[in-house]
Amino acid sequence: MIDVLYGGVVDPANKNSTHTQIVDLVSPGQRVLEVGPGSGVICGYLTAHKGCTVTAVEINLQAAALAAAQCRRVITGSIEDEAVVRQAAAGGPFDAIVCADVLEHLADPWAVLRRLRNLLAPGGAVLASLPNVAHWSVRFRLLFGQFEYADGLLRDRTHLRFFTLASARRLFHDCGYRLTYEHVCWVALPPDRLWRLLPPLRRLVNSTLVRLWPGLHGHQFVFRAVPTGEAA
Repeated sequence: MIDVLYGGVVDPANKNSTHTQIVDLVSPGQRVLEVGPGSGVICGYLTAHKGCTVTAVEINLQAAALAAAQCRRVITGSIEDEAVVRQAAAGGPFDAIVCADVLEHLADPWAVLRRLRNLLAPGGAVLASLPNVAHWSVRFRLLFGQFEYADGLLRDRTHLRFFTLASARRLFHDCGYRLTYEHVCWVALPPDRLWRLLPPLRRLVNSTLVRLWPGLHGHQFVFRAVPTGEAA
């Protein structure tokens, strides 16, 4: 069982945030399934600000208790358990299935994505964010033979799977999806003290680097994926 409690915030003004990117992809009033809501930040925002009906699946008992106050229903268990998937299906079909920084924690994200296709309503989509293991900071450490696990971010000790931009795209393709939206989020290059004094320059430099080399400077990727064969 994952014993880390994940949280965060949704800041509509910060478009360089995976949380913000994902909630922006959900239309008001939609029926949503969120896999791994953590403390309920995203499902709470969708419920309160977009009038969505949200069902959540959460394996962490403490997180499930917090998320329960933010959405219609919380199913406690692993999305890799077929019995849990069947319980979730009772609340569907879903217009959107949210997997925000979740797939990398699963033993078999390929099997999960294939199962989730059956829970989507016509025109529905999977909205997912994934960390980039090929980010320059990870590559730099590997040059010196270093890959220490950490709490959170790219080298989180609870990650079971690791993805680059190319392998993340292939993950969805191999599971029967096509990507209709892709966004790359960045973190500022050091020195941070200088960036705090020059925020417009920080945005310009980092957004330019991400645009030119997304696989190197992208910190996290956000995807909207629809089953292959469906219209955009």
